[in-house]
Amino acid sequence: MFPSFFATSRPTRSGAVPLLAKSADGRPVKLERNPLHPDSSGTDAVTQASLLDLYDPDRLKSVMQGSNSVTRQAGVDGLRSVASDLEKSKGAGYAFLLDSVQSPSRDRLIAKLRSKYPEATWHHYDPIQPALDGVTHKAFYALDKADIIVSLGADFLGSEAESTRHTRDFARGRKISSVDDKMNRLYVVEGPMTITGAGADHRLRMAPSQIEKFAAFLAMDIITDKNSNAESVLGENYAKMVQELNSIKSGKANEGASTLIASWSSWVEACKNDILAHKGHVVFIPGSSQPASVHLMCQVLNALLGNIGTTVHYQADEAHNFSSIQLLASTLQSSSVSKLIMIGGNPVYNAPADLGWADAQKKATVIRLSDRLDESSENVAWSFPRSHFLESWGDARTADGTLAAVQPLIAPLYDSFTDLEFLAILGGENTLKPHDIVRETFKIVSRASDADSAWKHFLHDGYLKDSFFRHSKPDFQWASFISEFKKVSTLPVPGKDNLEVVFLPDSKVEDGTFTNNGWLQELPDPITKISWDNVILMSPATAQALGLPPSNHEGSTKYNMARIIEVEIKGRKNLRPSLDSKRIRRLHSGIGHGIRPQSLWPGRRGNRVLQRFRCPHRQKFLH
Repeated sequence: MFPSFFATSRPTRSGAVPLLAKSADGRPVKLERNPLHPDSSGTDAVTQASLLDLYDPDRLKSVMQGSNSVTRQAGVDGLRSVASDLEKSKGAGYAFLLDSVQSPSRDRLIAKLRSKYPEATWHHYDPIQPALDGVTHKAFYALDKADIIVSLGADFLGSEAESTRHTRDFARGRKISSVDDKMNRLYVVEGPMTITGAGADHRLRMAPSQIEKFAAFLAMDIITDKNSNAESVLGENYAKMVQELNSIKSGKANEGASTLIASWSSWVEACKNDILAHKGHVVFIPGSSQPASVHLMCQVLNALLGNIGTTVHYQADEAHNFSSIQLLASTLQSSSVSKLIMIGGNPVYNAPADLGWADAQKKATVIRLSDRLDESSENVAWSFPRSHFLESWGDARTADGTLAAVQPLIAPLYDSFTDLEFLAILGGENTLKPHDIVRETFKIVSRASDADSAWKHFLHDGYLKDSFFRHSKPDFQWASFISEFKKVSTLPVPGKDNLEVVFLPDSKVEDGTFTNNGWLQELPDPITKISWDNVILMSPATAQALGLPPSNHEGSTKYNMARIIEVEIKGRKNLRPSLDSKRIRRLHSGIGHGIRPQSLWPGRRGNRVLQRFRCPHRQKFLH
C-alpha cells in the first residue's frame, strides 16, 4: 500500500511548525517540513521526535476520577457538572491555569469563557518563556535583512524559540554569491558556550548576571553618540534614560567590578562603531532568560536605530492578558480559589520553588488536562488525557502569524480530549467536535466568499494564504521604560567565594517536558556531547580554586570519569557528576533529565534564581 501525505502542523509555545506528515497503513510514520508553507524552514529534533510521543506507552489512557479510571462519558458528565457550577457562580472561586499554545480556536473559546464566567481568574505560565513585567511586545526577527546582529545572552541558533527559522535566515546573510556581496557580522555576549556563540565573529564571555550591566553600557554608549539621533527620538526622556542606564551599568560595586567594566570598553567601542555604520540594518536580540531590563534595552536600541520594520517587528504579547502564576499561588494559599482548572503544564515540577506550588495546589479541587500522570497529578480530582496533535483537529499560528491547520492522521489511540473539546464542554457550547470548532474559526479568520472551497484549500495546503500578521510600528512609551529601569537591582561580580549557578534549558528535552522521549535522550548535547544525563559544568580554574580533585578517579587511566561533588544551596544538598569545561567560567547545569522529584533548589525572586541569575527554571537532579 502506497503511503499518504497530509499537511498539518505541530503547535509549540512560540508558534506552529508547518509539516507534511507521512502515513503508512493508517499510521503516521514520518514528519517533514511543509514545502508549500511560505515560512517553512525545516524541522527540529523535538518535532521529529514528537512522533514517538504519540506512541508513548506512558501516556494517560483514560479519564481518572481521583485514582480511579472511569469511562470517557463519565468524564464528559463530570465536566458538564463543573460547567453548571461555573454558570451558577459566574466563575467565582474558580481559577484557570494555561500553558502556551498559539491557537486561534483555543483563544476564541477562552474569550467566550472569560465573558461567560467573569468572576473566574485566568493565569498563564511558561517555564521557558515567562511573561516579563513591563515587556508588552514580543519580537519577530528577520535576520536575513540584518548586516549586524547583536546577541545578549540569546542562543537564537540553538535553544531559543524559532531557532530553525533563525538559522535559515542567518545562513542567507552569510552566503556569498558575487565579489560585491558582504556577510553579516555576529556579536555575541554570553556565559556558557552555545551554538550561537560558536558561530560568532566576535564573542565576549562573561558571567550571565553581568549581561544586564553590559547591555546598559552598550546602550548608553550608543544613545549618547551624536550619530544615534537619540535626543530627537527620546525627547524629554533622553536625560532620564541616560541616567538610569548609567545607574544600571555602575551597579553594585565589589572587588573586580570596575576592572571588569573597564575591560569591556574596547569591545563596546568597536561594536558601537560597527552598529552606527549600519543603522537600519542592525538587530539586538535578548535571551529569553535575561531580565525584563535587557529586553527593554534591546527594544530601545532597535527603535532608535531604525531597525523596526526591517530587521525586527513587534507584536503585542497576548500573555499579558493573563495573570501570573505567582498571583495564583498567593490566592490558592489564602483559600480565595477553591477550584483550579489546569490545561497542560506541570507546575509542581517546573514552577518557581519559592511559590510552594505543591502545597498551594492541595488547597483547591483540581481538574486537569494533561498527556500523562506526573508530579502535578497528585491529589487531582479529575485527570483528563490530552490528545496528541497527530490525532487531533485544531489550528495554530506560525511565528509570522500565518494560520496553520492541525489535522489528524489517525483516530485517537485513547479516550483523550483536545483542548478545544475540553474548553467547549466547560463553556456549555453546542458545538463540541473539534473539527467543527476549527471550521467556525476558519470562517471568521478567512472571510472567504466561498467558505467550502477555501476550507478544502486550507486543509490541502496546510495554511491560509496571506493570513500573516500585519505588523505596525509599536507605540513605545519611553516613560514606562524608564520606570522599569528604576526597579533594576544589579548583582555584584561573582568570584571564588561568590559563585554563580546558572540553570539552562536542555537542548533536547527543554525543561523536562520531553524527558520520556528516548530519541531525544539519545541525542548528544551539541556542545558537551553528553546524552542521557545531566552534569554540573565548571572551568578547571574554578575547580582548582575550590580545591576539587581532578576529574579522573584515582587509579583510572582508561576513562575520563567525572568527579562527584556535593552542592549545597540554602540548606538543600545535591550530589551531581561534575566535569571540567574550559568554555565555562561558572557553575552551570542543564535542566530536565532524570526522574523529577520535588525540587531541591530555591526558586526565583523576581527574575533571579538563587539571587544570582535570572532564569525561570529549577533543577530536579536526583537519580
